[in-house]
Amino acid sequence: MSNDQYSNQPPVDPSQQPYQPYNQTPPNQQQPYNQAPPNQQQQPYQPYQPYNQPPPGQQQPYQPYQPYNQGPQTQPQGQFVVPSSDQLVSGFKGLSQGRRLAIGGGLVAWISYFLPWYHVRSTLVNVNETVNGITDFLPSLGFLLLSVILASLIAPLFGKHIYPLIQRTLNLTFGKAVFLANAAVLVMALIGGLIAKPDNGGFAEIEAGFSFGFYLAILALGAATAGGWMMQQNRE
Repeated sequence: MSNDQYSNQPPVDPSQQPYQPYNQTPPNQQQPYNQAPPNQQQQPYQPYQPYNQPPPGQQQPYQPYQPYNQGPQTQPQGQFVVPSSDQLVSGFKGLSQGRRLAIGGGLVAWISYFLPWYHVRSTLVNVNETVNGITDFLPSLGFLLLSVILASLIAPLFGKHIYPLIQRTLNLTFGKAVFLANAAVLVMALIGGLIAKPDNGGFAEIEAGFSFGFYLAILALGAATAGGWMMQQNRE
């Protein structure tokens, strides 16, 4: 085939070329570097930013001194900590009303066990004796149970949680367990106190009966039981 064959072809009319959309790269042509695709706004230039560092103009947060080749110091879960007085007060205020009542009433009742529950006075032989609330079986058993309740209530303020270890056996919510346990302590204090109450033996010169520690314990245990009831109603 000679070259004259191609020279005799008519020139190409520009109007006959295929339609090409505006601002679109022709087929089989590479997109220019650093050019945004069609219908997409070009992103502004972003300088290189090292990983895990704040942007320029932003202050780096304070990081405590960490010895070389040591990981960050993390506090183990459930570790016993000694809070400051302000932290203890704020933590107590952050508790629910029922839990605060259960703790307050339980602490007053716990102290009242060491106060005089019974007294015996006589003018015949010059006797004036008092007995506290942990000398008989039932009140002593209630005192031990009350100590466990208080430890479970107060331990979270020091970073410890005791009741989840007991919950596997009891299968009760914490609020219901506190309510039932405080009610049991109250019943043991009442029955034990009535059983152990001293008698004057029919002598008018001998005065025997309850002292102020017993009444204080009953009132405080009633308040602690009410606090447990409020915890149960709040589904704690």
